[in-house]
Amino acid sequence: MKAAIVVMYGAARPGHERESISYARDVDEFWLARAREGACSEPTWLWSSKGQSIWFVQGEAPAIFELTMREDVRKMLMKGNMLIEDFSWETCMVGRDEMLSLFDQVAGELAHA
Repeated sequence: MKAAIVVMYGAARPGHERESISYARDVDEFWLARAREGACSEPTWLWSSKGQSIWFVQGEAPAIFELTMREDVRKMLMKGNMLIEDFSWETCMVGRDEMLSLFDQVAGELAHA
């Protein structure tokens, strides 16, 4: 099963514009290195013109969950909260068929309860 680390973010906090640009470059370099190691995909950046933008990496669920437990990753995410408005992150499961079949199983179990 695959999972993703998904980050939603807005504009730089006032007075932190240069730090935010540097932070974005550091984040990209860090996750590109993890991708070269085979731990995840290269980062994908989705830029919104009117709301929150999105950034994500994905990979095998155990590797993604392990990455979220690393101190350097947790610090990186905390830094984002300090520098960027509307910053949040979550770990998501990836895959239409995998999740729909699981929902179908649970619905069947509830119907028999």
